[in-house]
Amino acid sequence: MAKSYRLSRGTRLINSLFQALTLVGLGASYRHILTVRGRNTGRLYSTPVDIIELDGERWLVAGYGLTSWVRNVRAAGA
Repeated sequence: MAKSYRLSRGTRLINSLFQALTLVGLGASYRHILTVRGRNTGRLYSTPVDIIELDGERWLVAGYGLTSWVRNVRAAGA
């Protein structure tokens, strides 16, 4: 099994910056904010994600692999 990735303080800071820029419309056109309910707490979590279109299909890019938000999305089934 792959080692799980834990976000460092610097990475969390950069994610917050990207999220703020995206929310005010200054982010890249492929960057969006994904909000998903936590699978254990039920709390809403948001993270900046990139959606890339390739050959007419859209792909959500998970740059850090199997993280908590990926598990939450899979558990939500959407």
